Amino acid sequence: PLSQYVDNALLSTAKAWYWRVSPNYDSTIAITGRLIAGFPSSTLLSDAYYWQGKGYFNLNDYSQAQTAFQTSLTLESA
Repeated sequence: PLSQYVDNALLSTAKAWYWRVSPNYDSTIAITGRLIAGFPSSTLLSDAYYWQGKGYFNLNDYSQAQTAFQTSLTLESA
């Protein structure tokens, strides 16, 4: 069942995968992608793109990281 807190739960899960002792950046990217695709009007979109950018950065995918970070900044300033 969908709850008003699903987007928050997805972001929290993505952060947990990022901060694990053995980080799983692919999971961080996938989960933030689910939040972005599933909740396009969420107030957490800027945060989701930021954490997605951190995942890409740590996988040395700097082009994707830059795109995600820039989107985060654009949303934050809107």
